Amino acid sequence: MAEEQKIALDSESPAKVPAPAPAELPAPAPAEIPAPTPTPAPADVTKDVGEEKIQNPPPEQISDDSKALAVVESYLDWISQRLNWSLRND
Repeated sequence: MAEEQKIALDSESPAKVPAPAPAELPAPAPAEIPAPTPTPAPADVTKDVGEEKIQNPPPEQISDDSKALAVVESYLDWISQRLNWSLRND
C-alpha cells in the first residue's frame, strides 16, 4: 500500500525538467581609462615654497593667548613643585 501511495504521489508531482545551461556571456571589452586632466592650481598658491604668509592675530586673540599662557605657566609651576616634593620624599 505504501508503494502505491508513493507511486501516486510521484505521478502527481510535475516532471522535473533540467534547467537550461546558462548561455556564455561575451567577455567584457577592456575599459579605456582616460588620461588624467591637469587641474589648475588655486589662485592663492605661491610658487615659492619657503614663503609663509604671516597674519597678525586680532587684539582679542592676543589677550586670550596671554591668559592661556598664564594658566599653562601656573600649571607647569604646580607640576614642578609636585615633582620636587616627590623626588625629595623618595
